[in-house]
Amino acid sequence: MKVSIDDQEYILLTQCPLLDTSERYTFKTDVHKSYNGSTEERIPELDAARQAMTYSLSSYRAETVGLFNETYSWMRKEYLVPQPLESKEVGNLADDFIECDTDDISINADSLILIQPESGALEVRKVIEIGRYEAVNNETVYIDGFRLNQLILANDATIYPLRKCIIDGNVSAQVSNALFSPMLSLRVLDNAEYPIAEAPQQYENEDIYFMPLLLDGDYLDIEFQQHQNIVDGEIGAFWQFTHWANPLASKNLRIIMRSREEYYQLKQWFYRRRGMLNPFWLPSYEHNFNVVSAMDTTLVVKNEQFLSNKLNIAVKSNGTWTDHTITSYTINSGIVNMQVSPSLPTKIERISYLDLYRLGSDTIEFMFKGNDIIETTLPIVELNP
Repeated sequence: MKVSIDDQEYILLTQCPLLDTSERYTFKTDVHKSYNGSTEERIPELDAARQAMTYSLSSYRAETVGLFNETYSWMRKEYLVPQPLESKEVGNLADDFIECDTDDISINADSLILIQPESGALEVRKVIEIGRYEAVNNETVYIDGFRLNQLILANDATIYPLRKCIIDGNVSAQVSNALFSPMLSLRVLDNAEYPIAEAPQQYENEDIYFMPLLLDGDYLDIEFQQHQNIVDGEIGAFWQFTHWANPLASKNLRIIMRSREEYYQLKQWFYRRRGMLNPFWLPSYEHNFNVVSAMDTTLVVKNEQFLSNKLNIAVKSNGTWTDHTITSYTINSGIVNMQVSPSLPTKIERISYLDLYRLGSDTIEFMFKGNDIIETTLPIVELNP
């Protein structure tokens, strides 16, 4: 469907995408690790994340002719792609202003929106301003909403953010005598900036989260990374050496979102992380200590290759996790006697390492599973605190 806004022609994608559809948000961070691997410097190189989409379409029998010709002839056009999981019902419209809450939908000034009435034709409008001020009882009052470039008349309307896109690279398609299914790789031109999630609980001046790690099958994959150089002349002995003081652990943070609210909140969380830039604390959720006794600020555990560089722990009690710092310790006769702060809970179910992580990639990819279920997997990398 062709539409024209400000003398610019666009192709509006109105066909429902298939389940293979995904979207990606990418920051860019330059990471410089120290010689011994104990610290690193991270420099942001993008002010706003770039967005891209993989859009899977399909047509059957008589519809294949139109979709084939459109795909062929519109390769170099700019597309408008609705964001259905960020739609908002706004009721009856008869103005150039849509009054609504703007905090939970990614529409900025100069963005285009799709307006779908309960009955009637689809309309595209340009947002020229966020909110407006009105005089109410001789007082100036701010009204939240979107000011449009022209009047809109619609009953029981729903609005959708639109992303301006170009086709990135080639288009692949599956073709038969009754089916034409192209896969479009789209690069967004007007990347939206999402609100940053509010600051959570803090630990050592960084964010701390107690979000669970979902298993991929029956177990969680963990990789221990080392810096290793091997000198081998291939005709005799060989040697290895490293600059790093300790290995680093990496794992996958798998998240399943079961509602549009959770989907939007995770975007805000990712924007708070800014890709690999901002670190956060997270328990290992593993059984890392065999407890001998625990009372108040004293914790006694078996000495099983005690790691003296991991002095931050998370304690699970009655289903709730709390954070603690090992302030001092002594090792004697196969046990480790530790002093911790703050005081320990009375009933301890598990003690895990509390580690500082950052994302292992600047990109988050959302995979749409249907029925408002979205899944993503984020690699996380341990840092030395």
